Amino acid sequence: MAAALAGKMNIGEVEAATLPDGGKAIVSNIPSNVTVAFDVYPEGVVSHSQEVLDTETGKIVSTLHASRVGGFSWACPWVDGGRGKPTRLSGFSGFDYVLNPGFSSNRGYILEGAADTARQGQMILECLAATVKDDRKAEEYLAGWKLDTQARLAALEDAIFESTARQAELTERLRRSEETASTSKAQCESAILEAAAQKERLEGLIDALASSFPASSRKMCSTR
Repeated sequence: MAAALAGKMNIGEVEAATLPDGGKAIVSNIPSNVTVAFDVYPEGVVSHSQEVLDTETGKIVSTLHASRVGGFSWACPWVDGGRGKPTRLSGFSGFDYVLNPGFSSNRGYILEGAADTARQGQMILECLAATVKDDRKAEEYLAGWKLDTQARLAALEDAIFESTARQAELTERLRRSEETASTSKAQCESAILEAAAQKERLEGLIDALASSFPASSRKMCSTR
């Protein structure tokens, strides 16, 4: 969660974060889990094993996971492959426990933001309160989790905006390229037609000159 708010993958125990509304906040990063195994198979299946730590956040993760609330999402820096090329991962920073997890199609997660948001938010809050034994702290954890979701949403919206702008730029470049190609083709066709017309004019001049000579001169010219 803190990674999304801090805007980077490798974060310290305390980080300054920019909130979705532009405000600033200090985020504490208390580890909850450590990745001990991670595999990506050719067919696209991702498997991983996590050691849940004996920390307050680790206990929260254990409770939420057992209740099928939220799930793991990998934190990986990446490089945009551009148009027609795949996005490539450039590193691996572990797995975060989030409200909207990656690779969740095979699990019945309760996702914040689904049909009954208020009811599900209450379920999440109850899970947190039962673990930390402090209602206020549970509310703070939930608020932080929601900020993480908002930060991820804002990042996705920025990526969509950049992708749309890139698409518009490429479309304009294609249009200009097609216009240039069309102009070049028209110029080439015009040059060919002009060359043919010039050849026709020259042949006409030759015939005219030849016909202006007396027949005897034309005969002499032809026998030389």
